[in-house]
Amino acid sequence: MMRALLGCLASALANGATITAQQPMREFRIDAAHSSVEFEIPFMYSHVRGRFDDVRGTILLPDSGGAGIASSAAMAVIRTASINTGSAHRDEHLRSSDFFDAGQFPTIIFRSDGVSGGGRDFVATGTLAIHGHVHAVTIPFHIALFTTHDPHSVVLAELTGATIIARRDFGIVGGDAHNPWFDKLRSATMGDSVRVMLDVHLWAPDVDSPDTATRAMLASIDSLGIDSSVAHLRAAFARDSARVLGAQGALDVVGQTLIARRRVREGFLLLHALARLLPGSADAAVSVGIANAFMDDTARANTWYRQALALDSLNTRAYVYLYGRYQAGAPSARRPDSRRRRQSVTRAATRCLRQRIARRAVALAGQQGGAGRIHGR
Repeated sequence: MMRALLGCLASALANGATITAQQPMREFRIDAAHSSVEFEIPFMYSHVRGRFDDVRGTILLPDSGGAGIASSAAMAVIRTASINTGSAHRDEHLRSSDFFDAGQFPTIIFRSDGVSGGGRDFVATGTLAIHGHVHAVTIPFHIALFTTHDPHSVVLAELTGATIIARRDFGIVGGDAHNPWFDKLRSATMGDSVRVMLDVHLWAPDVDSPDTATRAMLASIDSLGIDSSVAHLRAAFARDSARVLGAQGALDVVGQTLIARRRVREGFLLLHALARLLPGSADAAVSVGIANAFMDDTARANTWYRQALALDSLNTRAYVYLYGRYQAGAPSARRPDSRRRRQSVTRAATRCLRQRIARRAVALAGQQGGAGRIHGR
């Protein structure tokens, strides 16, 4: 039995105990200043082209294509009133209840629920909510720019995509209540199919090569220790809460950088303290959730993500982490720690030993049956 146990243990260590680390995912924000969400629709024997100028969102992407793309997730929110066709009069009409009714339906929302493909091309499926109607959509994307490290301590990427939707599916039928010029004859020339073109520029802080301010804060933590650093943060908030609020983004990057450097406890303590000081910040809650996930506490992580959504139902970061396939603390997100490796070895060795015992029992039963038949002769 001891020989069998040792054999199974050796086999588990050699073959069954390694947790294959898939490509880590990077959290990107949509760069609204450089991205474009454009549309084109037939009208009056020509076409009307336009765009939405106010778009924000979060996308989880691997640093390169491949199988890791299947764990990607995205949520984007567009402000309906930001529609821009180059004609102020027409834009005002489109915002009215004759079309988008931007007052009652102020946002257009895309939420992904699956991604397939690999390399530079993939297909995202999800739901699109416009004008109070929600329908499934499929959007083929091309990665125009893989993850690129900019010298200004940011990481950049770019996606392009296009799809066609039917405006009537979303209850956008047009009318003349707010524009008598748009009568039935002119309305009849408006097509139903709307071509949507996307050029999505993405950015993320470069935790592998942080900027000068982040390095200075990290050096301060190294000098003071995390407990004293958190105490200094609380004291600074007591003196000038507005200043800490203004530094939230920079502090969040410091916390995420600590986590990326496997100093998870320190990152958690900093981010947790920040979330407690800023209880109304959905983003602060999301960051604590990510830290919990890296500490293998998925339940607490999800609690923080839900808290973020309770504070802001359109928080795109909370959505992609709570409902996406990727979990920040899962083996696919980082190198497996020693505890996970021990657990994997134990499970693999146990399965192996049970299988050997079962095979041995079957063999013994066969031998006994054969001996009985011989004796009976």
